[in-house]
Amino acid sequence: MKVTAKDILAWVKSHIVIVVSVIFIIAVLPVAFIVSSGWLKKIVNAQQEAASKELTAVKGADITYNLLQVDPTQPAVSEKNAPNAALIDFFKKANERVAASAATATAKGVEFNQGKGPLAAAVGRSEYKPLVEGLFPKPALSEAQAASPTAKDIFVEQEGIKLNEMEDAMLGKRGRPNPYGKLLEDIRAGGPMDAARLEEILRDMRAREIEKITSNARQLTEEEAARLKAQLQDRRLAELQANARRAGVYMSMDALLANPAASMTSGQRGRRGPVTESRAISAIVHDRIAPAELTRHNMFLKQWDVWVLGDFLAAVRLANQGTDGADKAVVKRVESIEIRLPDGMKEIDPSAAPQDAEMAALTAAEPEAPPTSDVPAGMVPLDKSKSITGRVRGGWNEIYEVRRIKATCIVSSARLNEFLAAIAKVNFMSVTDLDLNEVDAWAALEEGYFYGDEHVVRVTLEVESIWLKSWLVPMMPEEFRKSLGMKVEEAAPPA
Repeated sequence: MKVTAKDILAWVKSHIVIVVSVIFIIAVLPVAFIVSSGWLKKIVNAQQEAASKELTAVKGADITYNLLQVDPTQPAVSEKNAPNAALIDFFKKANERVAASAATATAKGVEFNQGKGPLAAAVGRSEYKPLVEGLFPKPALSEAQAASPTAKDIFVEQEGIKLNEMEDAMLGKRGRPNPYGKLLEDIRAGGPMDAARLEEILRDMRAREIEKITSNARQLTEEEAARLKAQLQDRRLAELQANARRAGVYMSMDALLANPAASMTSGQRGRRGPVTESRAISAIVHDRIAPAELTRHNMFLKQWDVWVLGDFLAAVRLANQGTDGADKAVVKRVESIEIRLPDGMKEIDPSAAPQDAEMAALTAAEPEAPPTSDVPAGMVPLDKSKSITGRVRGGWNEIYEVRRIKATCIVSSARLNEFLAAIAKVNFMSVTDLDLNEVDAWAALEEGYFYGDEHVVRVTLEVESIWLKSWLVPMMPEEFRKSLGMKVEEAAPPA
């Protein structure tokens, strides 16, 4: 049967609903696809935007976990991460351990520097205490005394009593041991064989031997004279050896007074001003203290000098530990020691009243600026132009003070390193300069010094020592702190 267009049109008209539905369905599918694709894109974009915002918020909540840094020279330890209870707890406990360890190390360092504790005892040092208790930084008044109308007079009287005690203590009077003599005793210091005594011993021996050989009836033969000469030389050497064995090291007070500046009579220093190189040596108080010099600030300097000297001589004792006599010692003789004044210290006129205009000007002066240094932040600036260590003192340095000494010693050349190691071990000390010179051992024998069989050298060395301010400064009188360039808040004088 043949289907024409007319037949198709008739069928469509008779089935119009079906035809319309089919056309609608065919049209809806692509339209729906296009529309749904647009909706999907909008939904995806919206979700991506929401997720991105939430991710940014999460990332913004990251925190940095830091480990406490106690050594600025070492790189810091840190980690950036999302908040995490386990990480927070880990870093908290780690920081507590680091802080506790740092606090313990600091306390031990301060304790050791002051001569306290087992570490100091192990190198032969004891706690540094003032020779007179209650003098530094100043005598304390009781509440009743401070409230008294005559408080100022009471203070002056008590200060005078304490200063008189300090004078006796420094000079070894009224039953007190001389502090310098005590230091020499601690290292078993002794002198050379007395020349007159040695000559007497040899003369007596010669007379006895001649009488034994000749009955004083004839002259010695050449052979007998040569034999006696050899016996006398052996006896001379034996006496020198015996004398050397009685001492741990050759040293006397002359070693502290060898430099004219160091042995000057107290009271010969001038007005306050920067200390020049020619006056850079702190005078040793050995015979008397001029009344004008009997002040708390000057006596504190002398007390500090004793501590500085004590550290160096403790190093001599440590180096010689286990040896029997100066001839067997590492350090055989200490010829001279110069204790330098603190660098940049301004002298204080002892005759000037503490409240005078000059002192007020010193107090108001701008503090010295720290040196320019490339050390990491948190460390004390260094100045390598001053010494090989770069460590310098100044009012700006809140951590430590620096003292320097120059010493000349006769030392075993083969064991010199033992002496240098002892210096570094005894306290916070460093050798900053070292010169070696030959020693004429025969000339030393003529002077009564016997250094043993080993080769010796004359060592001239400069040593710097570090004094932590945390324990030292609280002892310093105000005037002394001012002379060192430290800022001091003026305390109201007693009413």
